Amino acid sequence: RIKLTNVRVTHYTDTLTFRLLDPDLKTVAEGSIPVDEGQEIREPAKVTGAYYLEVAPGSGSVRVQIENRPVAEMATREDPLPLFTSNITRYFYVPPGSRGFKFGAQDGGPDETARFVITSPTGRVAFEADGNYAGAEMEVQVRPEEAGKVWTLRAEPMQDVSFWLAGDVCPYLSTSPERVLVSAAR
Repeated sequence: RIKLTNVRVTHYTDTLTFRLLDPDLKTVAEGSIPVDEGQEIREPAKVTGAYYLEVAPGSGSVRVQIENRPVAEMATREDPLPLFTSNITRYFYVPPGSRGFKFGAQDGGPDETARFVITSPTGRVAFEADGNYAGAEMEVQVRPEEAGKVWTLRAEPMQDVSFWLAGDVCPYLSTSPERVLVSAAR
């Protein structure tokens, strides 16, 4: 079961659109949700594999609730993860042998700063920044004993910001360490 809620942001009243895709990228469900309303998607999984949820909230925001399933948000250069004043903590996987990866961010302007902290599995703060980003990508070093493990990312945006992971890192962010997606060769 998936529940989507179209959350109003200031005076915007955009309708949210969504699509649920099966592992073959065929549409299983799609629709639209007016502002301040929600909708449940109840589609039994007909095939085994990863399903994909695309949401387009326009100028609004969306609350996504998924029960009993591992879930991850994608954060790549091509599809950065947008946030609006939502402090989040997410977990991701750095594969064995990785010596580093890139963290990139794009803010919404001079008054729309964000703080990011990336922590390795040893507790080392591998990256920390607070300010504007303007699409910059920064290097995050991985020590040998930190590769092949789960890392933590904390984001604290003042307003609009989007961010991504690139290079030798899995760009799927999970809400708990137990739900992190790892490579099949692990």
